[in-house]
Amino acid sequence: MKRRAKTIVGTAVIIIIAVVLLLSVRNMRPYIVLSGSMEPVLPVGSLVIADCSDTQVQSGDIAVFSKEGQTVTHRIIDITDNGYVTKGDANKDYDAGIVAQQEILGTVILCIPYLGYGLMWLQEYRILVIGVILLLIFLILLFPKSEKKKDPKKEKKGELKL
Repeated sequence: MKRRAKTIVGTAVIIIIAVVLLLSVRNMRPYIVLSGSMEPVLPVGSLVIADCSDTQVQSGDIAVFSKEGQTVTHRIIDITDNGYVTKGDANKDYDAGIVAQQEILGTVILCIPYLGYGLMWLQEYRILVIGVILLLIFLILLFPKSEKKKDPKKEKKGELKL
């Protein structure tokens, strides 16, 4: 059972490292959806991956952009000479103002529903999580795997009577 748990943990760590490396090499960035303005396409708490190398957006694309110091993920509705008209799918009205080309951070290529909740929890309690992991490592090192005790009955079976 312990070997299986180690295999699962090891596999999870390798997958996480591979995903982080892939995202950084491909110039992609994760964002967490904090409001319901894009529901049902992007539920609250979703983790979205944006391709930050693709800032040339088209009408209908879901873009991540910076507006007044906030990061927003909304759909491009129209393209004008001054920039982009945006709107959240769940909103009745268009967003106030025009989004300039230089404010576009990337386009959404992947949405993983509700994974953002877990990441927000980890960010909030990261010291606790790190402490628990360190405590587990300490306990594993403190109490090494003990050898199985030999059964005296089995030892007697192997003995020869003279």
